[in-house]
Amino acid sequence: MRPVLLILLVAASVLPAWSQDVDHVAVCEEKTGELSRLYNEQLFGDAVVLAEEIVSYSKEHLGDQHRRTLVAYLNLGHVHKALGAREQALLSWKQSLAVADAGGHDPSGVLANLVPLCRDQGHPEAAGFAQRHVELIETAHGAESQQMIDALAALARIHENDGHAAEAEAVLRRRLDLHDPVHGRHHYATLNAFFDLALFLGAMRSDIDGSEAVARECLQRHEAAGNTGPAVRLILDHIALVLEARQEYTEAFALRQRAIEDIKAAEGPDSYRLASHYAGLANNCLYRELSPQAAEYLERALELNVAKYGPDNSMTAMARLDLADLYRDLDRHAEADALETAANAVLNSEG
Repeated sequence: MRPVLLILLVAASVLPAWSQDVDHVAVCEEKTGELSRLYNEQLFGDAVVLAEEIVSYSKEHLGDQHRRTLVAYLNLGHVHKALGAREQALLSWKQSLAVADAGGHDPSGVLANLVPLCRDQGHPEAAGFAQRHVELIETAHGAESQQMIDALAALARIHENDGHAAEAEAVLRRRLDLHDPVHGRHHYATLNAFFDLALFLGAMRSDIDGSEAVARECLQRHEAAGNTGPAVRLILDHIALVLEARQEYTEAFALRQRAIEDIKAAEGPDSYRLASHYAGLANNCLYRELSPQAAEYLERALELNVAKYGPDNSMTAMARLDLADLYRDLDRHAEADALETAANAVLNSEG
């Protein structure tokens, strides 16, 4: 064994002379190419070993602040995430961000991955990372850009998840203000941003007046553009709900009927999408103590559910139970009993 040992010693003695000529960046890039192959073939066990090797190699030969070290940590985070090891991914990406800061590198790519992961993990630094990403986007792309709109959307969601409703509203309004110059008044992205804000104001701020105002402007823009279809119907339903919360049932009923006519025009009178809208009309009638009319709408909703899902489906069973409750209020007990028996047979069979 001594000759082998001698060869190793000789090789070690000459290592400094030739190692200076090694292109360590090229070595990292070659190893990263192999990592990409393993990742794409979903060989994540082998990939994480190689990714950690690349991190160590880059730190040793290029330094803790080199851009290749930043990339190595970033790639290691991607592999950890693919393995479902989100905490390890988070640590790797925070290391990547630290390298970016220490080395004066652009951290935008790191933050683009770090922000959604921190948001999903409920990490306390999520809002800070998202705010920093917004500031970087503004510097790089300007305030009026799609990148800024996306970054603000991420920040708003984090504030919302954290229960910071006032901060989320401010960010959502700032985001909305960017849509007109970036997309135009009648672009669907702009209109969807209006609806997002309307839903937020109603659900998170309990501001039904503000929610209605934003939703009505959204509806007016849809109308000016000649839009119809599901997006418009969602707004009609939302405004109807707000009006019903204020006991303004007549206009709410008209809006619900308008949504129904839109579906009929687009899909015909037997579209299964009409079922939920007929149920909405029924509820409106119940608010006004118009139970017989409500029963007619629920009967139509049940017919559409049977046609779409069949008689032995849970959706149909729930529609039967809704109608059975109303029949009891109308003293139609025999019909209510029959509906309940049929519905319970289905629901009990499904466990």
